[in-house]
Amino acid sequence: MKSPHYYTSKEVQQLLGLGTLRTAQLRIKSMNEELQARGYWVERGKVPRKFFHERYPYITEEVISP
Repeated sequence: MKSPHYYTSKEVQQLLGLGTLRTAQLRIKSMNEELQARGYWVERGKVPRKFFHERYPYITEEVISP
């Protein structure tokens, strides 16, 4: 089931066109560390959609294939 609030590492991999899942996981970890530094709670392995699109404003949601 696709979460309306978070992207998983697989979705981040597809959105950014990354070669490996590990690279997507590292990107998510970096974004989550930034959110934690701002005082937010984070979910491991997921990144909020809104925050992702703040960091990557040129990426649209239509890139994800079912």
